[in-house]
Amino acid sequence: MKRHTYIVVFNADQGDWSDAQYNVGSVIDQTYRSLVNDRLSNGDVTTVSTTLSDDGLTLNVVRDWEEPANDEWLALSYDLVADVESLSTVTSCTHDVATV
Repeated sequence: MKRHTYIVVFNADQGDWSDAQYNVGSVIDQTYRSLVNDRLSNGDVTTVSTTLSDDGLTLNVVRDWEEPANDEWLALSYDLVADVESLSTVTSCTHDVATV
């Protein structure tokens, strides 16, 4: 299993985590979004946590991916970080993957 951790830093308070996640999701490629949604639905991807810092500036999303779903993600060769960082409201984005 692989644990994907996404940390997005905004330049303004996002209000709540769902608003922050919606803003980020607006620029993510539809193929990638569909893969994540499908795998969340069938249990191959599980959300460990989604949090927004008290100041509303840092969104932290942690998801566990089963190996087949992770392999599908790798096959997409999608640069999520670049798309998220293209948002004018985003200061930075990191994406780390670790084996758990």
